[in-house]
Amino acid sequence: MLGVGLLTGAVTGSWLAGDPGDDGARSAYTEAGELWHSVPVDELFPPTVQGKGAGPGGADRTWTRVAVAPDG
Repeated sequence: MLGVGLLTGAVTGSWLAGDPGDDGARSAYTEAGELWHSVPVDELFPPTVQGKGAGPGGADRTWTRVAVAPDG
């Protein structure tokens, strides 16, 4: 009985709010997927990343980007 009440409440709330489903989430996902095309590679993948205390026993670590594949 609780499940029917929850489903009815969700459907009614969505109908009253005029919720179009997950179209907003899809458009936000699509927009975010296109943003990275105009961002310089060094902002997406920095040449080096410092990890203070990230290693065993709290040792500092440095990760270096080796390569980024070209477009096409």
